[in-house]
Amino acid sequence: MNDIYREHILDLYRNPINKHVLDPSTHQDRGHNPQCGDDLQVYVYLDGDIITATSYTGTGCAISIAAASILSQEIQGKTIHEVENMTQHDIYDIVGLEYEPTRFKCVTLYITTVKHMISNKY
Repeated sequence: MNDIYREHILDLYRNPINKHVLDPSTHQDRGHNPQCGDDLQVYVYLDGDIITATSYTGTGCAISIAAASILSQEIQGKTIHEVENMTQHDIYDIVGLEYEPTRFKCVTLYITTVKHMISNKY
């Protein structure tokens, strides 16, 4: 892992983006990754079918918090349909973080929780 990559992850871990309770929110759900101990509460505010705001709280490894920070910014303004259709490849391109295959759940925990929330509550 190169130093620039490591510093970027650590910076997002120390200074996460959108890590707070979203109040009000229209939907919320919890995501847990038992392999790493990541545990996120994810909040979304929908206006019709558009995600106008999102945030998260909880604990996680540096990779899961960095990915949640990046993805929480990316999905704001997107429709539910756009988020539901995000592929694994799309997520990797957006996050742009290097990681080991064993860290797959760390990278995808936030967006998996959002997708679960949308499919179960909308």
